Amino acid sequence: MMTVVSVAYWRWNSRVTEKNVSFRSEVFTLAQQPELKEEDIPVLHQLNEEYSRVARLVERVLVSIDTTGVTSVPQPSEDGDFMIEKRLTVHGLGSGVIVTEEGHIITAYHVIQNKHALCVTLSNGKSVSVRLVGVDPELDIAVLQVENPMTFTPLPFGNSDEIAPGMIVLACGNPYGLGTTVSRGIISARERKLVDSGINLIRRMPVSSRGIREAPHQHPRGNHRHQ
Repeated sequence: MMTVVSVAYWRWNSRVTEKNVSFRSEVFTLAQQPELKEEDIPVLHQLNEEYSRVARLVERVLVSIDTTGVTSVPQPSEDGDFMIEKRLTVHGLGSGVIVTEEGHIITAYHVIQNKHALCVTLSNGKSVSVRLVGVDPELDIAVLQVENPMTFTPLPFGNSDEIAPGMIVLACGNPYGLGTTVSRGIISARERKLVDSGINLIRRMPVSSRGIREAPHQHPRGNHRHQ
């Protein structure tokens, strides 16, 4: 199949401006068939399908958390003789996961730390009000609960005793309110301790990117756990 498109071109080694950019039609042929068919790579094809299935399963319990808080920023006085504090309103976004039928949400403590207003957006786009139930700053965990009278269908927690280094996990979240985002990694270690703490943690590699670190980590069977 021949394809005709209009493309922009410009003189070599010249700066691109509206004056020196012109358009012309290009004719080219695209490949029509992949080099490998699904039956050639059945295991990889099935693995892709299962990854997608798990991601769709967890998407319904993911939430986006909008936060508002106030912070103090030091700045010099008008005469420059001393520093004063200016209070500024700050906004943030984070991810969370619904873990109970009553609408309890687990997120990271740093998402809601020093924030006085919280609003949660569900996977269906509906915004709901929440209240803060409790926090554990050392583990960077916070628990919220949806105040609207609703019933949810959460996913079950996994059993950390059943995992081992090398197992595949998916991190699913809603970073910066952009929608569901999925990254893949493995369990790299168990029973990792925080400095000066006796708490055992699970380590995942690679490390999740910003905005998804507070998201749940999914076992391929569909249950979830937090780091």
